[in-house]
Amino acid sequence: MSITELQQKLINKISITNDVDLLEDIYSFIGIDEEVGKFYTLSDKQILNIEQSQQQIKDGNYFSNDDVNKEIDQWLEK
Repeated sequence: MSITELQQKLINKISITNDVDLLEDIYSFIGIDEEVGKFYTLSDKQILNIEQSQQQIKDGNYFSNDDVNKEIDQWLEK
């Protein structure tokens, strides 16, 4: 598919959609009117979840990748 064909397909899809969330995501992704380096804005809930996760890591309340893989292997053997 050529660049021109791909551009036209995207333009057509964007033109017919009524999905505001999708349009906002596309708008944000391509960086129109955005500051350099500003890629995504987190909601208050997302920020809280990240802060809670960081605290869990500090408290040692997490599983290593190796531990999780071993547990998965055990489940698969049953």
